[in-house]
Order: sequence, then structure tokens, then C-alpha cells
Amino acid sequence: MDFTLLGLWQGINFRLFCFMQISKKILFIVFISFFCQKFFSQTWNGIFGEKYSQSIIISAGANYYFGDIEKVGIFSKYWKNQVNGLGQIGYVKNVFNETLRLRVNLLGGLLNGQRDISHFKTTIVEPDVILEYFPFTITKNKICDCNKKTIGLYIYSGVGFTLYSVNLHTPVKDVKYNSYVPMAALGLGYRLNILSRIELGIEFGYRSALLDELNLSLDGYPYRNDNGYMIGENTSKWNDGFYTIGIIVGYKF
Repeated sequence: MDFTLLGLWQGINFRLFCFMQISKKILFIVFISFFCQKFFSQTWNGIFGEKYSQSIIISAGANYYFGDIEKVGIFSKYWKNQVNGLGQIGYVKNVFNETLRLRVNLLGGLLNGQRDISHFKTTIVEPDVILEYFPFTITKNKICDCNKKTIGLYIYSGVGFTLYSVNLHTPVKDVKYNSYVPMAALGLGYRLNILSRIELGIEFGYRSALLDELNLSLDGYPYRNDNGYMIGENTSKWNDGFYTIGIIVGYKF
């Protein structure tokens, strides 16, 4: 009888031991799942589920000048001489959800242009203010129409001014001076999150000078000859500008 009770007691203890071990494993799995879920949620959206609303962006790429010196059209036999490098850095902040963002930007680079034996080189530094509009969103939960996510395609426009130093060489005169001119910006781009805080994208744009007058032009046209005659005053067909393309890397915070 004593052996029977002892065996029964040992059996109960064994079952309790197994139950406790299984319970510990289940609690461990639940804890890890909860921790991982919270970790990745905070990593993607920020602490306490807040989404990142600001970012710093850096861009590097090329520009294509288009202005007075280019009389025969947007692409000529000199187009290779009108391509040069540029870079940008900017601060971006959401001003309306994630669909409208304000960007304070600084652009710098070189402009080249040539026609026959006339050519110029200009160094530019351009601060500007830009609005980015992200028109497309997708909805994860269509039943409640919530959890909308912004697609990375955007258009932008803005204004600024270019500080520049122009060096123009012509058959009759060399023109050199420093000045500034107001600018308008327009373009489109696409940025994609590759990590929780890192985004990568590409951007196309156009910058156009709002003035094209004596001593207020990116390429030095028009200019006054030594005898006082204005060169290029009547042949300017469009304001100076340049097209841009660049790869963007952004850091969210």
C-alpha cells in the first residue's frame, strides 16, 4: 500500500514538473513575441509608436544648363559641354500628415555652356524653400479606412535665390562678376524606406532664373561691350536655367 501511494505521489510530481516546464516555455515564447513586436514597432514608428516627422537629406548628381548661349534648342551639338555636377543638402519636415512636407534646401554646383568659341563657367550656391507633395496613399485596413501609408512618389515646387560667380569668354570680351538672381524650382522624385530611419531615392528637377538682365544672369548674357553696346539684349529667348538629376539619401528622426 505504501509503495502504491509512493508511486502515485511520484507520478503526480512528474506531471506537475512537466506542466511547469511547458508553462515556462509558453510564457517565454509569449514574452519574446511581445518584446519583438514592440521592438520592431518602435524601430519603424519611433518610441511609443510615433512616426518620424523630420529628416535630413543629401543628394549628389548632375545638371544640364539651358539658357541664352543655347540658341539652337534644348539639345545641341554642344550638349556635352553643358553637363556638370551638383550636390544638395536639406532639412525636411511634415507639415500636413505625410502628404505635404516643407524642405529647406541648399544646392551647390557648376554650370557650363558653349556656342562656337563663346563659353562660360559659373559657380552657384542656391538656398531655397520647397514644398513636397505626396499625392498617393494606400490603405492597409479598408474596412475602417485607417492605417494609410504614403507612397514615395512626390512632386515639388519652391523659390530661392542663387549666389553665383560667372566667367564668360567671348571673341570680343571676357566678362567676370559676382551676383545673385531669384529662382523658381519645379520637379518630381521618389523616395523609398530601405531601413526604419534610412530612405533612398531619385529626383528630377528644373531651376529657372526669374530675371535675365545685365549683371543678373547665370551665363553672363546680356553684357555691355567696351564701346557701350549691349550684346545679347535682343537675342535672349528664355531665362537661364538648368535641369537636375540626383540620387537622394535621407535620415529620419
